[in-house]
Amino acid sequence: MQAVLAGAPVVRLGALALCLPFAAGAQRAPVRAVVTDAHTHSPLAGVAVIGTTRTAFSDAQGRVSFDVDADTVVITLTRSGYRARTLRAGAIGAAIALEAEPTLLSTVTVSAAAHNTLAVGTALPVGTVSRTQLETSAAPALADALKGIEGIAVQRPGAWGGKAVVRGLGGERVAVLIDGQRVNRACTFGMDQGLATVDPATVERVEVLSGPGSTLYGSGNVGGVINVVTRRSPTDRTSGTEVRAATSTAVPGATLGASYFARSRIADWSLSADGASFGDYESPTGTVRESGLRTLSLEGRLGWQPAATQRVSLQGTVYEGRDIGYPGSSGATIPRESRHAGALEWGAQLSRGVLDAVSARLFAQRLEHDMSVRMQMKINNMPVTQVTDARSHSLTSGARAQVRVLPSAAAHVDLGVEAVEWRAEATRVTQRVDVPNAMRTVLHTWPDARIVDAGAFGQGEWRTSPWLTVTAGARADRITKDADGWASDALWIGTGNVGVVTRLGAGVQGRASYGVGYRVPDPTESFGVALRPDGYVYRGTPDLRTETARNLEVGVLWDRSLGARALSLSATAYQNSLSDLIAPVLAPGELISGRPVRVYANVSRARLQGVSGTMSLSTRSRQRLTLTAQRVIGTNRVDDSPLAMVPPTEAMLTAHAERAWRGRRPWLEGAWRMVAGQERIATSAGEKITPGFGTLDVRGGVSVAGFKATLGVENVFDRAFREHVDPGVILRPGRNAFVRLVRTF
Repeated sequence: MQAVLAGAPVVRLGALALCLPFAAGAQRAPVRAVVTDAHTHSPLAGVAVIGTTRTAFSDAQGRVSFDVDADTVVITLTRSGYRARTLRAGAIGAAIALEAEPTLLSTVTVSAAAHNTLAVGTALPVGTVSRTQLETSAAPALADALKGIEGIAVQRPGAWGGKAVVRGLGGERVAVLIDGQRVNRACTFGMDQGLATVDPATVERVEVLSGPGSTLYGSGNVGGVINVVTRRSPTDRTSGTEVRAATSTAVPGATLGASYFARSRIADWSLSADGASFGDYESPTGTVRESGLRTLSLEGRLGWQPAATQRVSLQGTVYEGRDIGYPGSSGATIPRESRHAGALEWGAQLSRGVLDAVSARLFAQRLEHDMSVRMQMKINNMPVTQVTDARSHSLTSGARAQVRVLPSAAAHVDLGVEAVEWRAEATRVTQRVDVPNAMRTVLHTWPDARIVDAGAFGQGEWRTSPWLTVTAGARADRITKDADGWASDALWIGTGNVGVVTRLGAGVQGRASYGVGYRVPDPTESFGVALRPDGYVYRGTPDLRTETARNLEVGVLWDRSLGARALSLSATAYQNSLSDLIAPVLAPGELISGRPVRVYANVSRARLQGVSGTMSLSTRSRQRLTLTAQRVIGTNRVDDSPLAMVPPTEAMLTAHAERAWRGRRPWLEGAWRMVAGQERIATSAGEKITPGFGTLDVRGGVSVAGFKATLGVENVFDRAFREHVDPGVILRPGRNAFVRLVRTF
């Protein structure tokens, strides 16, 4: 179980007790009830009952017993496989019935910002960015909207392609999922990693699982897991239309989108379309050339529920990006980036003794990438223009089946099997022009490479007592790699985790976990031959070992009701030890087309150590003050040198206020972000010291004449700055004013 306290990043609490009091102070409104299935009328165990600052769970007979400060306190009841229900404490009778809502694998069951199951069965922390939070940002790239989550840094190479760095790790070392479906890149240079092909307007929320250790997800989770949940149709209306538009200044451009949804007794369907056009953004020192883009996103979803306990869903999405600027790589442009995806899912909420639920999914996802690079250079004092065109594609497809069993009222276990194939191929053409006898080189950079990862897993938790929960998981995978012209290679890899979550009393809760994650070498590292702008040819090594990570972390949370206020404090400390890291090394004496060669090899061991924390103070009148802070240190354990791309210490202070006014609830929010200078740099990777900076964002919102309006100013002081993880030639946008309008019919 996760809980968000007053909008702070989610912290994994686990199922701490069958029944816990919501308030430690005055207790004036006792609530006693039995939670049942609305159709079978059988009692439901393990229902999370979420109050202002506490969470309780129903016991084996479905009974909940707690006290709240007043009858007006809002209580939300949630359980996997059932539709959430929200009631005032004073309106709760002797019985509460929940309607079945079968869980599909692409969905993470959520009824409010306070609950998600990305890390179900583990003691790992989860950060969440809700749709409301996304709407208060003018970010053209989804990753850029994640800043402020504990453990997250964001690289921004332009208006497109923002990359999330989780606790100092990014790229293929973070598993990216869209509605539970893995996203593998197509581009040889990795510029289209995960979040680059997701329009923020299509997203319901983003969940970030920090650190390896959940066996529910396979390769790539050495740093963590990012799951993007796309927008769903409302469940309280039979039909509706939404129109949305936004514009901004320093990231000049506009977005326009619309959605239509409808539902009947047994079926529902929705269609959405969103388009965006952004020009080169303006930094305090001038325009950042070649940083704009145009995008189009389409999504269709069809659901069928023949019975209250079963659901079938068919989903298709299309993303098209055009004229994408990439100023982080001088002279590079991306004429086209596409993602086409489809998924068919089935879920059944059985609630039959030990067997609670069953679900299955088939999915396929294709990415197409085209990049052009034009460089000026001199060879033997002769000016040369080098033009390169790189085209690549990947197809990720797979199947997954999963069951949830309830060995007892205080335990649940998810068991499943999964098979995913990543198939990729790319060609790179380089031509020298403006010189006699121009040279033309064609490289088959990915020779139709195939990586298949098939595994079986189990993950669960057991509430051993009202004060202790134990979590554990195990996974075994068979990995096969081959490519045209290469012999097949196969290996087994095992991973797992164990954790505890405990309630220590006086509002103090602790957690500890140890987990192992892994990353399979990608097609470029295993089989590729890529000529890059730095003049080197990069060649793959088929017998690379799999990267592994061992993460140990502890955390503590303290929350307290102080009359009309709620205070929460949390802190996490972790150490992530990585082995067999893959990096390119020079191959002495080897040349391809006259160019020196770098080969991929298992060259390094590394350690990432860090701490993060959150403080949140809120009132019942929706005033909120939140502070998050984090620091991570990355070390190459071979020579004790700093790791590249590790962000410096940073903190964010956010103040939020709302009040009732003429039947509306206008709100105002300010966010002050402070980032320390980074002097711990990897000089061997060409990193340079970055100075510290501070930025202030101000935003607010109100509903007027049926329109929901959000306005804001980012970087109020027009501060010129560069994130440490950004390309060295890029400064962030300057003072950026934006407005967003949403109208629902």
